[in-house]
Amino acid sequence: MDIKPQNILLTNTTPPTLKLTDFGFAKSLEEPVKLNEIRGSLLYMAPEIYKFGIYEKSCDLWSVGVILFECLFGKAPFASSTIDELKAKLVDDSPIKIPRYPLFGKDCIELVSKLLKRDPSERIHHEQFFIHPFIDLAHAPCPRSLNKAVDHILIADDLRSSGNLVDAYFNYKEGLTHLISALQIENDLSRKRIIRSKLSQYIKVAEDLSRVLKERENVGSSQSSQLPVNSNLGGAESKSAVVPRDKDTKAPLHAHPESSSPSVCVKPLFIPATAMANDNVDSSKNGNDPKCKPSSVSGFLRINLLTSWFGGLASNKGNGSSPQVPEAAPGLDDAVSSLGEESTLQPAVKTAHQYALERLDALLELPSKEQIDLSEVVTGLRRFYLFLNLNEYKSAMDHLQSNFGNWLSTVKDIQNLDVQKAFRSEKLA
Repeated sequence: MDIKPQNILLTNTTPPTLKLTDFGFAKSLEEPVKLNEIRGSLLYMAPEIYKFGIYEKSCDLWSVGVILFECLFGKAPFASSTIDELKAKLVDDSPIKIPRYPLFGKDCIELVSKLLKRDPSERIHHEQFFIHPFIDLAHAPCPRSLNKAVDHILIADDLRSSGNLVDAYFNYKEGLTHLISALQIENDLSRKRIIRSKLSQYIKVAEDLSRVLKERENVGSSQSSQLPVNSNLGGAESKSAVVPRDKDTKAPLHAHPESSSPSVCVKPLFIPATAMANDNVDSSKNGNDPKCKPSSVSGFLRINLLTSWFGGLASNKGNGSSPQVPEAAPGLDDAVSSLGEESTLQPAVKTAHQYALERLDALLELPSKEQIDLSEVVTGLRRFYLFLNLNEYKSAMDHLQSNFGNWLSTVKDIQNLDVQKAFRSEKLA
């Protein structure tokens, strides 16, 4: 494609809508192709196009990197006063220099640097681009941002009331992130004020929880050099095995290393569309797990909380009260238990990590007439998602680059349509 600012349309609505235009010579390419002509705008053109006439998918990512660079620093990396000067910069093999000022976040600078690699083999791939923390599609402002925030806050209140402070803390963090997204697309000034007040309220709750957890961690580390992998910071005894506090100790693949519950919520990198689309998925699977207290969020509870926030401006003004640590959220347990038989119960909001592991477990149950062993692929994918869950993005990308080819060759030998469809959600088919 000829991706450049002139071919990008952006509405002034909230949230804005962005559309790409000018598909005159756009093509879908699976493999690089060499043409005898140069197509596109030199200022936004990938070097391999101008130098060798090679077109491939990563060329578009170079163009995106140029536009991002221009947005950050006010000019394109190859900005020139003459065409000859621009052409000289295109054939020059020296790395693109990222200005030190103005200052931007680490994730932002890392992304633009990876997009502007002259060598296509070193450039970030599309799969890596969409899960990069600076892109953060999982928390992009959308009409469901407020509902996502409320669901996490309700779950966090429930976890905190049961003494599960670790999982409560992560759910509050996740809820706050979605609440910020909801604020960004809210047009009503009165509702904006209310959302801001709730942000302040729950930021204080999360900070209080963080302080309590740090104090307990300091006490624990001073008493012993060993710590349970699934330590219950809520006060209940943990039956988890004690392991040395060694940075090389591998965490289990099914949970956050500090979590005492499978319902832990950490900041996900990517939430599949199916993850949030169906609110009626059966959540009874966790009911038999003694470590997992059912925390289903019904539409009634969500509406009840939203009504308490926005139902009347007078009732919300000056409301500085916030849940205190570690007291229970008033009435939440009773509300959950009273709705236990309700047929419209919705499942607890899960993280992308939990959905990924559920999908991988389901893959092992699908029959394959070719009798191909998928366990190695599934194990590799589980480790990839674990790295993402722990925010170890570099390790995740290194692991993906090292194993993706083997996974792909294994999956392509499978003829079963159900298996192919399942792996398509993992971007391997």
